[in-house]
Amino acid sequence: MSSDDPVFGYQGKANSNDYFGEYNQLLFMIRQVLSKVNVAALCEVIAVHGGGLGPVGFVDLQPLVNQVDGYGNAIPQGVLHNIPYMRMQGGVNAIILDPQVGDIGVTVFADRDITAVKSTAKRANPNSNRRFDVADGLYLGGMLNGIPSQYIQFLSNKIQITSPTEIDLNAPLVTVTAPEIDLSSWAGITVAWPTNATIPAGWLQCPTAQTLVSLSSYPRLIVLGTSWGGDGVTTVGLPYYAAGYVPIQGTPGVLTHGVVINHIHSGSFVGEGAGYNWVGGSPSFSVATTTGNPTNGGPDNLAAGMGTRFIVKY
Repeated sequence: MSSDDPVFGYQGKANSNDYFGEYNQLLFMIRQVLSKVNVAALCEVIAVHGGGLGPVGFVDLQPLVNQVDGYGNAIPQGVLHNIPYMRMQGGVNAIILDPQVGDIGVTVFADRDITAVKSTAKRANPNSNRRFDVADGLYLGGMLNGIPSQYIQFLSNKIQITSPTEIDLNAPLVTVTAPEIDLSSWAGITVAWPTNATIPAGWLQCPTAQTLVSLSSYPRLIVLGTSWGGDGVTTVGLPYYAAGYVPIQGTPGVLTHGVVINHIHSGSFVGEGAGYNWVGGSPSFSVATTTGNPTNGGPDNLAAGMGTRFIVKY
């Protein structure tokens, strides 16, 4: 066999120097014992089981550092199955961030068999006498991964929450306490604005009929889609409202602007005047109006609308 030929096969960890002297022999035995102890390893997630809105799940892992034989040949390690992963949780409060296939993270290994505890989540004796075995791993995650597109970032001057799609807050009550709210990036929202106040920069007045604008001039209004006209690609329609109307509680299309509710004015007075003289009494009078229809105006003595204007953020 040529000296250039590759050497294959399994070879032990001993070398010629290990047998010379008591120190080398003891050192060889210590290395042999330590080689059986697994402490931590970088692993790639190849499967995820469970998780989500449920109990913490398990992952299957592929260790990324190969074993090597005495000749330096790679010996890939096998897959570690059913490894519990860590979730930040206290009682019923949790941050649910389950691992995903392809994630790289660190796995640590318990010093005893944790099989019984994994299956019951209660105190139990070890199932076997194995020590520091790869089967008793615990996946912590979060190493050597790429750039996130959805994240919570804690900076020195603020906390930033970013999502490329949607942020959903679900609670019976959401309270926001802030002396100032920056609406600079809230493209597409509309708010009522006093007619005697100047429209602020970055806002357009909503028209009273369909009006299209160019997306090249107002690119962030693409969020409006085609709801108010336009093709949603080169043009978009601004939200529009009939002049002088503000929706109030009721059924749109039934309420009539300016309707006066049928009502009665009543009162009493005492006095003298030409052709009448009341003494010792307080006669009452009433005047009934016949303008309007109470079913059009709603249950309250309010007009069906009031003059204002809307503005839209671009």
